[in-house]
Amino acid sequence: MAKKEKPAREKALDLFLEYNGNITNRAIARKLDVNEKTVSVWKYRYKWNNKLKSSTNSKKRTTTKELSLREKQRDKIIESLKVANSYSPALHILIDVYLDCFEEYEKAKENNLETESLRKEMARLLRDLGLDGTNKNMMQKVKKEDKKPKQQPANKLVQFRQRMSK
Repeated sequence: MAKKEKPAREKALDLFLEYNGNITNRAIARKLDVNEKTVSVWKYRYKWNNKLKSSTNSKKRTTTKELSLREKQRDKIIESLKVANSYSPALHILIDVYLDCFEEYEKAKENNLETESLRKEMARLLRDLGLDGTNKNMMQKVKKEDKKPKQQPANKLVQFRQRMSK
C-alpha cells in the first residue's frame, strides 16, 4: 500500500509547490482522487510548508545589491523614527525631501557656495520628522540605553529596605 501512496503523494506535493502553497487540500484531493484528510496528513507529516519556503529561497539571487549612500541614509532615518516610535510610511515623502536637501547641501559645500539657508532647511525638515532631539520618546529611549543597570544587593532584607525608602 505504501508504494501506491508514494506517486500520489509526490504528485500532490508537486501541485502544492506549483501553486506556491495557494491551493487547498480539497482541490489537491479532487485533482488526484484521494481523500482530503490524506492530503492534510501528507502536508503535515512531510512538512510541505518548509519545502515551499526552501524552494522559493533557492530562486532568489545569492549576490547582494550594494546600497547607495542615499539608501543607507534613508534606512538610518527610518530606524531612528522607529526608535522614536514615530515611524509611519507616510513620512517617506518628507524623508526624500530631506535627502534631496542634504544632497544639495553637500554639492554647495563642495562648490564653496552659501550653505546657511540649506542648513536651516535641513534643520526644519528634521524637526518636522521629529528627529531634532525634542522628541520625548526618542530621548527616553536614548536615556534608557545610556543607563547602566543597577546591581541588586544579594541580601533580601537590603532590597526590601531600599524599596521602602523610595
